[in-house]
Amino acid sequence: MDQEGTTYSLQNNIFSEESCFTIAADNIVLDGGGFYLNGDNSGQDIGIYANGVKNVVVRNMNIGKFASHNVLFEASSHGITQGRIANIPIQIAVFTNLTQDHLDYHHDMENYFAAKAKLFANYLAGNGIAIVNADSNYAVKLKAICDLRGIKYLDFGKNAEHLKIIEYDEKNITIKYQNKIYQIPWHLKGEFQIYNIICAISILLNSAINLENIISQTASIMPVKGRLEEIKVTKEYKVFIDYAHTPSALENALCSLRPYVSGKLILVFGCGGERDQQKRPLMGQVAEKYSDYIIRSEEHTSELQSQFRISYAVFCLK
Repeated sequence: MDQEGTTYSLQNNIFSEESCFTIAADNIVLDGGGFYLNGDNSGQDIGIYANGVKNVVVRNMNIGKFASHNVLFEASSHGITQGRIANIPIQIAVFTNLTQDHLDYHHDMENYFAAKAKLFANYLAGNGIAIVNADSNYAVKLKAICDLRGIKYLDFGKNAEHLKIIEYDEKNITIKYQNKIYQIPWHLKGEFQIYNIICAISILLNSAINLENIISQTASIMPVKGRLEEIKVTKEYKVFIDYAHTPSALENALCSLRPYVSGKLILVFGCGGERDQQKRPLMGQVAEKYSDYIIRSEEHTSELQSQFRISYAVFCLK
């Protein structure tokens, strides 16, 4: 899911007043990277490593020692499929979206979705809560899974019943919640960021946090690093970096920036790694359609240098 990491980062940003731990991409079990208080890797590392100096076997760790805290983590499709999140008491499971990625591992979108669906079918606690993007093509299937298990199902988005996006402009997002209209101040760029914020709000609402308290924090949300992050250069140009690594993510980034372009939108991008080559021509088509100039960067890998590479994007607006 392109947006999941951004969503839990934004949630932690709002959640910072509460007791909260964040973990990146199921590092809670096998992946490296450590475990840091409030998601700040410059702060207190409490010592969870899967591979590294400390080499702790996280699967046997007593997660109960953090019972007084909220623990946020991103569950990757690889982690779910490989059972890395087994035995973790998941009370809230979230689905933001699903677009083409990781098909080198899952082979097709049906298998990719099936891997993500296991989070709701197998790992979410029976008394837990499912929070799903109502505007996703997979929302109906996920609702059926939750209904079958008798799990509380809540949604967000333009077509949602629980937390509905009514409209938005550059300063406010208008939502409907429990038959009341609220204005959510925001200052980020891109419609996908609206979905991330509303998703994070839905999670917080179901973590016993008052909506008014949440709204008081949204205006101070800082952009997630690497997601349309502006790099200050000169007054003549605006430069943004985004780790768009799927066709959908690249399209969202380009379309989000287009309204701010008075001259040309220049795209610099490349592709590291040797995985999921099917998406490369699709990303090339997106780049050609939505940008004015394309500069492709080369990276040294074991692949033939003529192959198309994409793993990050830099946007220059003039």
